[in-house]
Amino acid sequence: MQKISIFGAIGPDTLERTRFQLEGFDRALPLLVEVNSDGGIVSDGIAIFNLLRSWPSAVTVDVVGWALSIASLILMAGSTRRAHETASIMVHAPWTQTAGNSGAMRESAELLDQISQTMAVAYRKTGQKETVIQSWLSGTDFWFTAADAKAAGLIHEVITDDAAQAVTPANAHASRHRVPPNFSKRILAMPSPNPNPNANIEPGTAEQFRATIMAAETQRRSDIRSSFKRVMTRAGVPELLAICDADPAVTAQAANDKLLAC
Repeated sequence: MQKISIFGAIGPDTLERTRFQLEGFDRALPLLVEVNSDGGIVSDGIAIFNLLRSWPSAVTVDVVGWALSIASLILMAGSTRRAHETASIMVHAPWTQTAGNSGAMRESAELLDQISQTMAVAYRKTGQKETVIQSWLSGTDFWFTAADAKAAGLIHEVITDDAAQAVTPANAHASRHRVPPNFSKRILAMPSPNPNPNANIEPGTAEQFRATIMAAETQRRSDIRSSFKRVMTRAGVPELLAICDADPAVTAQAANDKLLAC
């Protein structure tokens, strides 16, 4: 089966890569799409959704890690939608960063409401009542385990076969979105594909390592946001910040370089 992977922050590069791959595929054959993303730019995610939805053959979308925010809308493009037992899905209303007077704020809010209604079209594939779909796009973050997602109609199947477990349980502390404490506990309590991943780690070492990584990630994001703060009103800067903020591989210096080139 022809396969593409949509991993990491969703933005112009993701859209262009998806479009390029699809152009090289046989449109008479089915398509498998693997998703592991915290989300990203709404317009690019919607474009990817439409590219996949217009594929003439069957499209299977597998959530192999996370499908959060606009990535959950991309999931809806599948004629068959599946998620690994250790995967997670999150649906919420689109958000943005706006600077300006009260008129600009109201205009931005109205635009977000309009975008929410266009996104509702995709989520209607779940078969949920319109009131439920509208609640998902009302501003609150709605988190789903794979089992929850199946019950809600977001996916058709939970992948539980041990032979198919190709992913590690999601790290609830690494998300660019706020993870509710009760959901975080459910994620971290899920069994790992490795029966004893900490067998060779001394007690306390794993916690110290995690704390060090989290501190470094917090500092990275703080440094990036500090650099971007003074120019947030420039066109394209909020979108660039979202991309840099979501990608742990982008250092503060690399983000500054991207900002200067913007």
